[in-house]
Amino acid sequence: MYLPARKIFQIHNVLSALKSLALPPHLSAARPKRRRIALFALAGPLVSHAGRLLLRVGAEAERLAGLIAARLRLALLVQALPAG
Repeated sequence: MYLPARKIFQIHNVLSALKSLALPPHLSAARPKRRRIALFALAGPLVSHAGRLLLRVGAEAERLAGLIAARLRLALLVQALPAG
C-alpha cells in the first residue's frame, strides 16, 4: 500500500507537533513507530483486517474519553470564573 506524498507530509506534521507540544518526555524521545504504537494502543488494540488497519475501541476507552472531556470542560469553566 502506497500513501500519496501529501498524506505522508500531513502525518509527519501531526507527529512532529505531538512530539514537541503534547507528549511526555519519555515518548518525545522515542522513535516514530514507538510513538504511534503507544498512542494508538491507549484506546485499544490495532487490528489488520481486509487490507485495513482498524483500532478496536472498547467500552472502557469510551468511558475514559468521556471523563477526560468532562474534566477539560470543568477546567475551562474554572478559568472563565471571575477572580475574587
